[in-house]
Amino acid sequence: MQRRDALFFAAIALGLALRLWLTATTFGTSDVIYKTTWAHLAERFGVANAYAHSPFMNDPPLAVAVSVLLDWHEVAFGDLFRFVQTLADLVSLACLALLAKRETALAYFLSPAAIMISGFHCNSDPSMIAFVLLAALLHTRGRHASSGAALALATGVKVVPLLLLPIFLIASRRHALRFGAAWTAMMALLFGVPAAIGGIAVLRNTFLYKSVGNWWGIISMLHFAGATNAERFFRAMNTIVVLAAVAAITLLFARNRITLLAACGLVFTALLVLGAGFGVQYLLWPIAFLPFFAPRLIRFAVHAAAALFLFTVYTHWSRGLPWFFANSDTPDATTSALVVFGWVVWLALAAAAVAGIRAGFSQSKESS
Repeated sequence: MQRRDALFFAAIALGLALRLWLTATTFGTSDVIYKTTWAHLAERFGVANAYAHSPFMNDPPLAVAVSVLLDWHEVAFGDLFRFVQTLADLVSLACLALLAKRETALAYFLSPAAIMISGFHCNSDPSMIAFVLLAALLHTRGRHASSGAALALATGVKVVPLLLLPIFLIASRRHALRFGAAWTAMMALLFGVPAAIGGIAVLRNTFLYKSVGNWWGIISMLHFAGATNAERFFRAMNTIVVLAAVAAITLLFARNRITLLAACGLVFTALLVLGAGFGVQYLLWPIAFLPFFAPRLIRFAVHAAAALFLFTVYTHWSRGLPWFFANSDTPDATTSALVVFGWVVWLALAAAAVAGIRAGFSQSKESS
């Protein structure tokens, strides 16, 4: 084995060890309780019918079904769930190594933010990212039907990748029919069948869910400034604002100004920069894609800001070090200091988005 290979696998072992150490020594965040509760509801009433018993149950049916499988009772649910997210990160690592370079893959796998979210938080964002990257990899290999199925599976974990559908359809072009047919069939299986059994509650809970965002981004700035009317207006118009941004990014991609992975990363970043809803685990979304659209200095700023922010938030929620249970539901879970710190992360993400979109437009001008 060459020295370069040895260092690569040693780095993987380090990232894996840190995730497993966090999982083995902590309970996780409040999301552990939510997901355990939803798993128990699904065990009692069935996955599809469980949605009618809790309006807060927002995970798609596939994610809930996996939670049921992981609820063994003999082993802590949160530990198994987080272990699955670590496995998902290994899939993302492999996809990135095949799509780009080993350095790009390690930049994600060794990202402190990714390690904390996968090893500690207990949410399915790493699995969603893994399926999106798998869909991109399958596309590059000419496996368009499999790519469509993978993107649908990503949506079956969290519905956010639904916004990537037009981008992947454009990327498929001549094979869009195969991609679309596979995507539609998988979506019908993952959402149509549960909705037919459990009723409208399945679709309402998953597709109309809006996370709380009054302590993040533009909403938090307006809220902090006391601009109540402007905050209400922005929240009311937020869906239109986000869809307009996604449409602009899709148009850049359609004109061959940015790559598929850059387009995916810019969509995820736009959601964080412009979206009204926020969860700290959402910071994982753009991290794997940063090398494809953001300059190195800005990438470093995003990694550093996200890592320090997450460490501060988790430490606050855990009432200090060492971490064990990070309770995000306490009355003082959000403080003015955390809101201001969040603006630093938001600014780094906004800079990444602007840099990526500007590069796309610059290429457009150079080509015209």
